[in-house]
Amino acid sequence: MIILKCLLGLIIGAFVGFILRIGSGIAIYVFTGLGFWYINKGDQLTAIIAPFFEPTGAIIGFIYPLWVAFREASRDKAARTEEERRSREAREAQQQRERNQAASELEKRKNQLASLLATTQREFLSLPELVPSADAHLDRAEHEFADGAFAPFWDEVEHAANKLAAYHEGVRRTSQHASDYEFHASKLSVRVPKFSLPEGELPDARPVAQRLSQVVRAAQKNFQFATIYEQRKANQLLYAGFGTLGAAISSLGSAISSSLQELSDSVHYSLGDLLQGTRDQTDRMKSISEQEAESLKDYQQKLLAKEDEQSKMLDNIQRRRKPSP
Repeated sequence: MIILKCLLGLIIGAFVGFILRIGSGIAIYVFTGLGFWYINKGDQLTAIIAPFFEPTGAIIGFIYPLWVAFREASRDKAARTEEERRSREAREAQQQRERNQAASELEKRKNQLASLLATTQREFLSLPELVPSADAHLDRAEHEFADGAFAPFWDEVEHAANKLAAYHEGVRRTSQHASDYEFHASKLSVRVPKFSLPEGELPDARPVAQRLSQVVRAAQKNFQFATIYEQRKANQLLYAGFGTLGAAISSLGSAISSSLQELSDSVHYSLGDLLQGTRDQTDRMKSISEQEAESLKDYQQKLLAKEDEQSKMLDNIQRRRKPSP
């Protein structure tokens, strides 16, 4: 295309040169036409410069399309360069925004994990007080049982069940937090602190749950206590995972065992590591629980024997009574 433009320009330039040669000759003749001598001089001047018009016009006509094309190419190149510069700057700005956003999101996730770890550790350290508290409620329940106080006995049993349910819920929640922490930490491109719990700080609530079951079992063998239990077993606990008091009493032991094993799996600790600090205490609690259960059994046998003796005495009195005349 440019070659055709150049050839066309060459032809047009030569034609224009020819026109200019004719015009210049006429102009020289007019401005120097003061006599024949001057006309001859004008013809000589015209003859000298006339041969340059057509070649010069042809050269200019040939070069002009090239110059126009070069200028347009330079302008297009400058425009493309400017567009590329703007596009590069926009792309770099977008990449910088993405890097800043990624860094901000990474920092946010790190802070969330740090907060989750701190909250979980704080909640975990609040669990130990629940076990002796539940044990203390069972102590009072046995005292109320010995005194024959039906309602206060079941109040203490319900308080103990709530403490154990809170323990189970705390252990289960800790296990869930550990799994969540490990999952989200694995998605990060940087290393974060490993999820950890204080070893040997968690009391074993299973012996207390067993003791609760034994205390309730002993009370259910007594008609008066069993009657009150039937009225109280549908009471809702504070923790919805168990529902009623009756459901909690029957499932607390297995639920606590399950939650402890789940926690062990989640944090990759053995139960011995988690409960090591309270192992001796756990053994003592189990021994005490067995002793107290035996004491309750003796007390119940004595109570039944006394009631049977009183019943026989009353029966003998009624048999000796004579009918009035």
